[in-house]
Amino acid sequence: MKKIIKIVGISVLILLVAGYLAFLFVLPYAVDLNKYEPQIEKAVQDNTGLNVDLEGLKIKSAWNSVGALIKKADFKYPEGEKFAQINNLEVDLSLWNLFLGKIKVNKVSADKVLANIEMNEKWKMENGKFPFTLHSSRFTFGNSLNIKTYRISFINGPDKYSIKGSDLKISDFILNEKIKIKTKGQLILKERKQISYDFSVLSEVFPEAKKHKTDIITVLEDLYKYNINADIKADLAVKKENINGFLNIDKLFFTVGNKTYPQSSLKLNFKGDKANINSSLHVDNKSKAIVSGILKTGKDKFVDLQVKSDEINIKDILLITKAMSKTLGLEKFKNINANGLLKADFSIKSDFKKVKSNGYLKIKDAIIFNNKLSLSSLNADVDFSQSFVQINNAKAKLNGQPINIKGNIDKNANANISVSADNLQLKSVLSALGKQDILNQNDISGLVTLKASLVGHLDKTTPKINIILDNINLKNKLNKIQVKLTKITVNSGKNINTGTAQISEIKIYPDNMNIIAIPKINLNFDDKNLSIQKTFLYVNDIKTELTGIVSNINSTPKLNNVSISIPNQISVPLKGYQGSNAILKGTVTLNGDINNPQISGEIDIPAVSIPSVSTYIKNFTIRFGEKIIVNCPHLQAVTSQAAFDAQIDKGFSKGIVVKNVNFNAKNIDLNYLIPIYKKLGQSSPINLTIINGKSTVQNFRTGGLVSNNISSDIALKKNVLELGNLHADAYLGKIAGDIKYDLQNSKIFLKLQGRGLSTNQTLTGLSGRDDDINGKLDFDGDVSMKGFSGKELILSLRGYNNFLISNGQMGMLGQLEHLIYAQNIVSNNVFRATLNVIAKAVSAKDTGVYKYIKGKMTFSNGRANIEWIKTAGPSMSLYITGRYYIPDNTASLIMLGRISDDVVSVLGPIGEFSMDKAVSSIPTFGDVTVHIINQFTTSPVYENTSEIPELTLKTDFKTKEFKVVIDGDIRKQTSVKSFKWLSRPKVNQINHEQYSPPQKQLPDTPEFVKKLPDFKE
Repeated sequence: MKKIIKIVGISVLILLVAGYLAFLFVLPYAVDLNKYEPQIEKAVQDNTGLNVDLEGLKIKSAWNSVGALIKKADFKYPEGEKFAQINNLEVDLSLWNLFLGKIKVNKVSADKVLANIEMNEKWKMENGKFPFTLHSSRFTFGNSLNIKTYRISFINGPDKYSIKGSDLKISDFILNEKIKIKTKGQLILKERKQISYDFSVLSEVFPEAKKHKTDIITVLEDLYKYNINADIKADLAVKKENINGFLNIDKLFFTVGNKTYPQSSLKLNFKGDKANINSSLHVDNKSKAIVSGILKTGKDKFVDLQVKSDEINIKDILLITKAMSKTLGLEKFKNINANGLLKADFSIKSDFKKVKSNGYLKIKDAIIFNNKLSLSSLNADVDFSQSFVQINNAKAKLNGQPINIKGNIDKNANANISVSADNLQLKSVLSALGKQDILNQNDISGLVTLKASLVGHLDKTTPKINIILDNINLKNKLNKIQVKLTKITVNSGKNINTGTAQISEIKIYPDNMNIIAIPKINLNFDDKNLSIQKTFLYVNDIKTELTGIVSNINSTPKLNNVSISIPNQISVPLKGYQGSNAILKGTVTLNGDINNPQISGEIDIPAVSIPSVSTYIKNFTIRFGEKIIVNCPHLQAVTSQAAFDAQIDKGFSKGIVVKNVNFNAKNIDLNYLIPIYKKLGQSSPINLTIINGKSTVQNFRTGGLVSNNISSDIALKKNVLELGNLHADAYLGKIAGDIKYDLQNSKIFLKLQGRGLSTNQTLTGLSGRDDDINGKLDFDGDVSMKGFSGKELILSLRGYNNFLISNGQMGMLGQLEHLIYAQNIVSNNVFRATLNVIAKAVSAKDTGVYKYIKGKMTFSNGRANIEWIKTAGPSMSLYITGRYYIPDNTASLIMLGRISDDVVSVLGPIGEFSMDKAVSSIPTFGDVTVHIINQFTTSPVYENTSEIPELTLKTDFKTKEFKVVIDGDIRKQTSVKSFKWLSRPKVNQINHEQYSPPQKQLPDTPEFVKKLPDFKE
């Protein structure tokens, strides 16, 4: 058995060795990578977003890696245009990572890299970043990149800016930990060689990523514009604690306007915490400034500095500084300007225990300014002679306000120096301190008084600083939070980074929220932390306790257990509501980012009473954790009762964002709530968003309208309350649709459908009048209204409504006995005498009974514009058009009707007048006969008689058509202006010569009817 195991083990080992040898020596020749070129190109495109064409692919292998040799790789834009090329590219992958299903690039090398990057929309560099990224987390990279020659050109229209170099090596690379870069080359701007470089830099310091407004093209254009030339050499090792190596900038010159500055130089040597400086700045062929010496920081501080200059203009020094900054890619001095004279010839040497000095420094009528800051009238006379530094006549004005400096340092390093400034503008001080980000984010005003002194031995003494800020007013542009402070007094402590501060009368005005006030607060601070001593904070009139720590104050402030507490239950009034009262208790603790803190704790509000608006709340709670949970089990406003709960996002940068709202109400009565809402006044925009939620209301009333069992989705966006997917019971039927209510403008949008509603109850609820119309109502409507009162809503009504009423009975407007009291009939003595008897006979025929009423209406300016209404019944059918003015219940209508022959038969002489035989028997009276005919009949030629519905059930007996004109209150008989039969009866032959109707003359149709659009059903 042991022998078998041994044989098997040896066999497996042989197979593994054979496979590995095949991998090393056979694989590179057995596999043709060119066959897999399309798959490889697609993989590159999928993971980088770039198109690539590969040539000459070949596998290479080593004992622990596998790689590929690529003779040529062309990179293209997504549109297909080539922008880069790499020759003899070698990529080496980790063998062991491949076994784990990952791709790790050990090293990359190439003979040549060429790229032409067009700075336009198809290749737009944003914040200095290229427009492609790696999409696969399976890729990682090693720490070796070698490129023999390279040329990267940035093309901006007709201009070409190139970085051309050789021997580029990147090694020792660990992201955010360290990197070493070595290369040499030239910067060629529009075919002009300007800057040469040869550097090797090992850095363990990675600057914090920030967005920069200046792109690479702007830097290159400035370098060309000022013809900045330099020879840069460096060999540096930058560590977190110190720097070793050298940086030399030689042959530095540039041109501003018509002046070309002579060559200057800057040489820096670093060794740990010590720096040797040797610089020579030439402003013309005769004037220069030389700065040389040693600066040492750390435990054993030391300075040995020599400064010598001819009388030169500070403007020239600044221009040279700007040129050096641009050479290094820095823009810190870009917007600063200066003028004035400087002359110096001094040396100073000190270990901060003894001082040895000689010489002088003079500044005359200098000014340093930018678009927001002006340091003017700057004069100084500093005497360094006999190892005694005396500051004489050192004055300046910061935006017009004086600053004074005076004092001395003796040879034993004893200092007695003071700085004073009164009523400086806070904005100017912040600008001078480089706090532009604070100024950009806030509108700030206020005054600063500064008194600082340095008294004592240099190696022991601490500057004493007293700062007083008066009437500070700050408004944050993003969060719209305003802060007002009456006075801030700051005193330094044991060192310049420690001290105390007292702030009086702080008031904070959050956007659309309660005012926060702090009468007085004491603070302790050091270079990292700000400690808030226990003090009182008021939210409106609610007294709370405030304490905690703000850390990391020099960069991104963090809150550490900043607590706002109401330890004991208190009772407070609500500002602006007389007789109101709120009982509350709780603690809230803030931690983390000051702009978006993590909040924990809870606030309990057992009772809130606001009698002036008849509102009462019980057991309201707010819980702060991963989410802010709000719960209100009892809310009563007049007769309305409701409860709700919700989740609120903790970040308030976008206002209050609420999710998962559940609103439940037993009763909502707008007839009582609207007067309260009006009493509160015109609402302003609220920074509140409800993402989603559910709402149920058991009983609802507004005006005379009532509904029950309402359910809907709920949302609030941009001050518009949305009730979507709404369902409700109303008037024995169902309603469904969507409602939107603009809280700020009191405008409501209704898109609703109703099915099976009681017509009589619905119309009574809408109008407050019982028009005695019965039946089952279906409708589809889309309308908008604005206002509070019924009249305001009706006058602002816009939109449309389509409806169908089935199997019911109409009111007086749809009854023939009302219509025959038309003014043309009542004015005839013959007809008037029998009219009451005829009306009673007609009423027995139930002409108001119908199978259906259907119609289309649009609304505007308080009017219902009736496109058409059709009714159909067994005795009478109607086709109605016109306009109905809702507030006054008045209308201008044209009604075309059809009645059955049995109804005609009970109309007596009115019905007989429509028959040929009745007119044929009238004697020959000439014009009188024609007048009578025109008074009670009209031609059907120009009327829409085809729109009159058939009777139900449809009859084979002869029917009669008529036309009615109504103008006025539809409830009054006097508003029925005319009732005419649609016929042109024949008269005796003898009358033909006497009667000749006008040709193509329209009947007496009101003008507004002629303008109505044709209806298209």
